[in-house]
Order: sequence, then structure tokens, then C-alpha cells
Amino acid sequence: ALGPNEYQTILCYVKNFLAKAHPAVGRSGPVCPFVPKSLRKDCLYTGVVRFPKDRVITKDHVVDLVRRYASIFDTLEPTKGRARQFKAIVLIFPDIALKDAHEMIDGVQRYVKPDFVSRGLMVGEFHLRNNTSGLRNKKFYPLRTPIPCIAMRHMVPTDLAFLDVDQYEPALRKKFLQSFLEVFGEDKVAKKKPEVKMARAALEKLK
Repeated sequence: ALGPNEYQTILCYVKNFLAKAHPAVGRSGPVCPFVPKSLRKDCLYTGVVRFPKDRVITKDHVVDLVRRYASIFDTLEPTKGRARQFKAIVLIFPDIALKDAHEMIDGVQRYVKPDFVSRGLMVGEFHLRNNTSGLRNKKFYPLRTPIPCIAMRHMVPTDLAFLDVDQYEPALRKKFLQSFLEVFGEDKVAKKKPEVKMARAALEKLK
């Protein structure tokens, strides 16, 4: 059965935290600039994922599930117009224990990220033990949710900060940068953004 309390809990996190300003972010505006527009345009999808109690669920099961959503992402409304850019999906996993979140949430996100980025999508991992800090404040942890979640949305130019990072080996960084430039490099508006120029420069250094 679907749990309305899980929806309510995560929507409170989205509306009252991600969509609002926070003094620890280190800049003005909401914690996630993407979220307010997604909410206003009514294109934020949420879903509670339940697992059978008599079945052992592995990382591979979650990988397959998340990848299926990547395939159907573009079929969800809106499929055209400017609002399409603000579409997002949040998958809520109340049956994943916190002790398993590193493997079942973080591990899945790392595994599927190259496929998502090649599609022009970003995928994020959320749970109470998430130690990914904010870009401007290393003591701020915005991805800590009361229930484990995996979210996906369209890539935006500022996502370069999450793609060209030292934690990725050079071959993977190169793949991310190439995918980023395939999405934004020829777009009339986006190609003028400083992030696109930075991506081109970073890619040249890796050649």
C-alpha cells in the first residue's frame, strides 16, 4: 500500500527546505533553485516504492527500477514548452533501511549517473546519512532526508559543478563533460553561459 505519510514527509522537505532560503547555503535564494519553479509549474512527480517483504532486494533491483524511470522521464507531462525543463521525479524508498542507504541509494546513484548524464539528466541521492556538503559551505548537508530517496531532473548549466570534480577518474570526467557539451554546447542561449566555456576548457585539459 502507498503511504500518504511518506509523501507528506518528503513534500515538506521539498517545500519547506529545498524551496526556501537557508542561512547556511552561502548565497541568496532557495537551497535548490530548481525546486520552486518545478513546484509552481506543477511538474514535480513523487512516488513511494515498496518492496515485497518476502523478497531480498539488491542494489541491482534498485538500479533496474531507477533506469526504467530514466526511460519514461521524457514521456511524462509536460513534454514540450519551457515548463518541460522543470520536470522532476522523486522516488521515495521507505523500505530501504538507513544502514543500507550507502549501498542502495549512494551506490545506485553513482552507478546510474553516467547513463543519466548522457540523457541530459541529473540524478541525486538523499538520506539521513548523506555526507555530500553544499558547494559553498562544507558544513552544510542539504541532501539529508528523513526517508531515503533518489531524484531525477533535467540538467542545467550550473550542474557543471557536480560533473567536473576531482573525485571522478579522468575517463569518467571526460564522459561527463562531453555529455554536458552535447546538451548545452550548441544551444543558442546556454552556449553563452560561463559554465559551457569552462566545460570546453576542462575537456581540453583532459585530452
